Amino acid sequence: MEKKVQGTIYYVDSHKGSDNNQGTSVDRPWQTLEPINAQSFKPGDKILFEAHGTWCGGLKVRGSGQVGAPIVIDNYTYEGGKLQVGVPQVRPLIKGAGKVLYTLWLHNVSFWEVNHLEITNKGEEPLAGRTGVMVSGDDDFDQADGNALEHLYLNHLYVHDVNGDATTKDGHNGGIYYNIFATDQDRPIKFKDVRVQNCYVKDVARTGISVGSTRCLGLSSNLSHHTPEELKQYMHEEVLIRNNYVERSGGDAIVPQYCYEPLIEHNVSQEASIGTQSDPNLMYNAAIWPWQCYRALFQYNEAFGTYLNGDGQAYDCDFSWGTTYQYNYSHDNEGGFMLVCQDNTIDSVVRYNISQNDRRCLFMTSNKEPAYIYNNTFYIGEHLDTKIFSNDHGPMVCWNNIFYKEGKAQLLDWHEEDVTYDTNLYYGFSNIPEDAHSIVEDPLFISAGVGQTGNLAEGPTLDTLQGYSLQADSPTLYKGKAIKQHMLPATSRFIEEDFYNQPIKDRPTLGAIEYGLSTYTPETAKAYTDYQKQLKHYKTIIRSGVLSEDAIGQYYEAHKDQFYKKVPIYRVEFIEEGVIIEINEENRRRYMKDYPKLMEELAQRSEGEVFSLTHLDQSVCQMKCIKKIDKGYRSLKEVKTHIELQLAKAYSN
Repeated sequence: MEKKVQGTIYYVDSHKGSDNNQGTSVDRPWQTLEPINAQSFKPGDKILFEAHGTWCGGLKVRGSGQVGAPIVIDNYTYEGGKLQVGVPQVRPLIKGAGKVLYTLWLHNVSFWEVNHLEITNKGEEPLAGRTGVMVSGDDDFDQADGNALEHLYLNHLYVHDVNGDATTKDGHNGGIYYNIFATDQDRPIKFKDVRVQNCYVKDVARTGISVGSTRCLGLSSNLSHHTPEELKQYMHEEVLIRNNYVERSGGDAIVPQYCYEPLIEHNVSQEASIGTQSDPNLMYNAAIWPWQCYRALFQYNEAFGTYLNGDGQAYDCDFSWGTTYQYNYSHDNEGGFMLVCQDNTIDSVVRYNISQNDRRCLFMTSNKEPAYIYNNTFYIGEHLDTKIFSNDHGPMVCWNNIFYKEGKAQLLDWHEEDVTYDTNLYYGFSNIPEDAHSIVEDPLFISAGVGQTGNLAEGPTLDTLQGYSLQADSPTLYKGKAIKQHMLPATSRFIEEDFYNQPIKDRPTLGAIEYGLSTYTPETAKAYTDYQKQLKHYKTIIRSGVLSEDAIGQYYEAHKDQFYKKVPIYRVEFIEEGVIIEINEENRRRYMKDYPKLMEELAQRSEGEVFSLTHLDQSVCQMKCIKKIDKGYRSLKEVKTHIELQLAKAYSN
């Protein structure tokens, strides 16, 4: 067995420390950044900043960890003789103050994890290249163990007030950047195993989060001219950008670059491109998009309020090969929903997304290869004059989409010379394109236009879009074109679930949501909308500081019994597989496509009874109902929301 590496823990306290200390005990910490910058750290080391401390200047780390023993930066509190590490409620602040180009700089190092810091870098005047957090490599990187800088994680950082140059786009200039500065094309350097998670980036110029700019190119600008193996030589691998909130970025919000199969999910972009608020001609920006990536996957993101500029969309397929956008939410973006950009954008797939009240035009296209647009829901509100396309042109295939215009009908250019339409629904338009299987009727949404806005506390508000599910007499039910893998680009991943993880039928329903969200009715939609409006008002009170997190915790302890509710929960054994699961109304979709039938059967069975269930595909499964339970917990989100609501009501009364 490999011996676990025991590193050294270093403590830093700006109030009680001294640089004359060794820094290796909580009662004798260092005080400034200087001893950290002078130290070369080793595998397993930890650098802990006192959570309430403030430092001014730059932190540039040296040394690398190793597999199983990364070097960790985190925060701590020490009160009443009790040490707590990784405190989420408060972050130690490091202020670059414009005195350094990068406030936190990880250069030519591997196996670092940085958590729970607050980073700023605001100088007297904007400066091109000024950045909050920089992770980089160059020709001096020792490639003895390979050509990748590995395992570089950023988690729970608050990066804000960075005044880089307003318009400089590439390289480094803004909140969080990963960048390869190397120029030796014979020794390509890249990142591998990158994670940017749970970070809040606010008021930075120009870009919020960018992973992967490189000068180790060695590639054609048209990536499809290379094999995937050739791309891997230069492209960053295992890149994950998840659960981040980017607010008021001067330009783009989140941009992976030169990445091989990056995953970008559960992020929110709020008011991207605020730098063009007064001059839309200043830049070309979108909220969340790839540059020179292979098989980038964007899912469960929300982008809203992007300011108008040369682009201004929520999302963008840009100079990349095999980009997929699925299960995303876009609303109120001044430039529109989607950009499909230029000649070198290949095999783009846009499916099962919802656009609500996006402005200017849904699509801006200048691609030369077809983009595949299917099973999306596009809602245009009553007082908007949003077009479907800009004046630019590019080929597209549109299947199973719902195009819905509220209010006065519009006469539009559907770009029929470039776009192939089949089996789409059109409602509220004076003209429609040639479509062999068009549906020109009201789709009968449960309650359209009620999608809410994401926020820092809850992230993307995808759960508020159930109003776009369809009523039982909708003309779109099971009328869709069956989408098979051979109809899509070879780079595309095949999916079997809709926006809400419901199974897609052989003949799908049109739009992003399959029919079957049985608990969502017009009555519950109205009640939910009223509840959201009320909650938004109460949360304003909460954010004002009247109701603290401590108050919420105290309320929970005093009233926690009320957070139980009666729900049917069953333990079920799948006899042939020998697998036991616990299933209820909330998690049932994970286990079976025909879950309504399963729940119906379980409700009739007594404990210990063995029964057979015939699936939709006619296969038979033997099951045993082991135990019935009739009490369960509400979800954590439901508990927190309920507490906030009760406290706010008490306060407002």
